[in-house]
Amino acid sequence: MRLFAEKGYHMTSIQEIALETGVSKGAFYKHFASKEALLIELVKDCHNKMFLKAHSVQVDGALTGKELLQKRIEIELEQTRKNSSILFTLFKEFPPGESNEISQMMKEFHMKLIQWHKQCLIEAFGDSDAIWDIVVMFEGILKEYISLLVFKQTQVPVGRLAHLLTDVLESMINRAKNLEPILNEETVLPDKQNDNPAILKQQLHKLMESVRQEAETLLVPDKMKNDTLAALNHLSEEIQKDKPQIYLLDALIDYLKQQDCLVSSILQIEHTLNRLLREEGEDR
Repeated sequence: MRLFAEKGYHMTSIQEIALETGVSKGAFYKHFASKEALLIELVKDCHNKMFLKAHSVQVDGALTGKELLQKRIEIELEQTRKNSSILFTLFKEFPPGESNEISQMMKEFHMKLIQWHKQCLIEAFGDSDAIWDIVVMFEGILKEYISLLVFKQTQVPVGRLAHLLTDVLESMINRAKNLEPILNEETVLPDKQNDNPAILKQQLHKLMESVRQEAETLLVPDKMKNDTLAALNHLSEEIQKDKPQIYLLDALIDYLKQQDCLVSSILQIEHTLNRLLREEGEDR
């Protein structure tokens, strides 16, 4: 995280990461298929720790809904400040709208965060016809404060800020009870429909066809190329099953990641596959 923040993600080499952490490049590749895979795991870890900490707040029911919301906002802001270096790297080097695995992951995390914010607001103040309008306003307010915390390194007292935001949100929701809503789930989360299993299967099919074409052009010995194509065929067959064997999916994906030229495409397949499995009640 420090190297990415100081030198930039694209200017940091795997050799430099290996030297800083006291391991060989070979050892690095035993844990991560690529620098991109490392960054993805760093981001996942940051988000998972934030959600885990926020979910663990209410353990004995002692907090009211409003107090719980305030504490969760405080945790989110504190974790954002703590992880400012990685967030700065993401926003600087992976602008929204770019077509790559990192940008797609950021988009999905943001969608998850929006839905979590909505649920937190409902738990604190009850549901409202204008809940999605309030959520969007909340997102806009948070964005500006996070900009101060991350990009300008402004020393904001997050406890007081969380208290202020909670009071403002309560006033907004009370006022919105007399107003006609403008937004709904479809307008706020239009991409959510893309998690439909049928759509995800179509995306996987296209990705598999694309990576097969890439594999056909690999400049490697014939046996290695044939083994790679065979692994792709096995992966495709397993994905199409109603109940794919998770251990086999993991083994095939790990094997295919060994081809450096295919890593980016395989990561995209892995990411889409994970979304499909989650929608179907499975997980890797």
